[in-house]
Amino acid sequence: MLKKIITYLLFSLVTQLCSQNKVSLQLVDTQKKAENYLEKVQENYKEGNYKLHKIYSDSLYSISKKNNLKALQVKAMVNQAISLNMQTKYVEGITLYKEALAIAKTIPESKQAETVVLVNLGNTYNNVELYEKSIETMKKVLEQAASIKKPNLIKTAALNGLSISYSALNDEKKSLFYAEQVKNIGEETGNESIILTSLNHISSSYYKLGQYQKSIEIATTATNYKVFEKKTKVKAWLLVNLGVANLKLAQYNKAEEYLQQALNIASEKGIEEIEMICYKNLAIIYLKLNNTAVHLSTEKKYNESRIRFLKNQKKAITEELKAEIEAKEETVLAKEDTEALFSEQQKTTLWFSVFCVIGLGGLFWIYIKKNEDQSVIKETNKITEKIKEVPEKYKNSSLSKEDRVSYQQKILKAIEEEKIYLNHDLTQANFAKRLSLSSHHLSEVFSFEFDKNFYQLINSYRIKEAKEILELPANKDYKIIAVAYDAGFKSKTTFNRVFKEQTGYTPTEYRKKLIK
Repeated sequence: MLKKIITYLLFSLVTQLCSQNKVSLQLVDTQKKAENYLEKVQENYKEGNYKLHKIYSDSLYSISKKNNLKALQVKAMVNQAISLNMQTKYVEGITLYKEALAIAKTIPESKQAETVVLVNLGNTYNNVELYEKSIETMKKVLEQAASIKKPNLIKTAALNGLSISYSALNDEKKSLFYAEQVKNIGEETGNESIILTSLNHISSSYYKLGQYQKSIEIATTATNYKVFEKKTKVKAWLLVNLGVANLKLAQYNKAEEYLQQALNIASEKGIEEIEMICYKNLAIIYLKLNNTAVHLSTEKKYNESRIRFLKNQKKAITEELKAEIEAKEETVLAKEDTEALFSEQQKTTLWFSVFCVIGLGGLFWIYIKKNEDQSVIKETNKITEKIKEVPEKYKNSSLSKEDRVSYQQKILKAIEEEKIYLNHDLTQANFAKRLSLSSHHLSEVFSFEFDKNFYQLINSYRIKEAKEILELPANKDYKIIAVAYDAGFKSKTTFNRVFKEQTGYTPTEYRKKLIK
């Protein structure tokens, strides 16, 4: 009997060990399979096979999520978001990055996964013109890059992002500084893909500086590398650079050839932003060549792609602004909850203080009332002095009356025809630069010809736009933050304040008034 029991126990132990070994082998096989998918993801992206890149990203996501392989799941989500961004589905992309970031933070020694997510999120912020957020994100990535594996790849991506951000903010000196660093890394590591990316940014910066021939020379250098033969997104951008620079030099046939090549790659790979830019510049070329039929057809395609792009871009920015506002509101609510914990004694002290303030306020009001006439006289004198100051301030101006009227017409054209007030980043300085005026002379034109300052006039048009949006029945459920953004305001707080100042109502009150 004892012998049978021992035999049974030994058999059970061997069976259990075999079972555990089988599970371990299965886990190893699953890990290898997932890592193989990751290799395919990276390989296809590098080769410009973006459809296969997406298919393998989805497969990697399924297998890694099912088997709780979090690090690989994060990489899958990052690549899925990259595919979404190519289709200008920025909201979905940003949402996916943020979900991936939350998962990354649960992984032991999570800096690697977290940094990969952040650098790609920063690139998306650039796509939706949130350049300050991108710069903040990329600088954080550079700080973390030293403590992770393969720091050069992450560092390169962050430096690229910074180059794009500063170029968009018209700081080409900084943009070139970061692009040159990328080029150095590419040359040191012998990575042609990195070199091509840097040459793209350098060429773009010279184009923006008006050095079109230099831009062409840099982009042409990129064609000498073997990796340029592959139909990738970077190649398409370099062809765009060659196209737009030749267009500026009135070399229309060359420009058309390069832009058409870029368009073919973008259409094949589904890169919507590049398609839009190609259509825009090809339409200009066909107009210059008096090819009316092709011009109209191309312009129509540009407008269609532009509408799609702006719609997705606006949606992404609105969601980001909403998220920021909600975060701030949560902070305020948390503060209010803390304040609600005041003891009864603190409340009593607070009420006593309030009554004291009210009492002192009453005495002060009596004092003010008593001296009202004197105050009015003083205020009148101040206003008179300010009126006198206006011509004094501009007495040495080089602008004649005719100059001011001419600039007034240009300002009205920019505001009423081009609706420049819808630009959220519009400032007096960049508006003056647009008109080839100094800020001082622009202030002079506003003072004499509009009797308003820059922001008063711009905000009056923004409020008019907001009222028109609110008055449309189709927009009855449109969120106030979206109305603010569409009207040109960056902040809901500023929008509410200016709207109340100009209409006597908050936007919400104004909407309710319309419904009645």
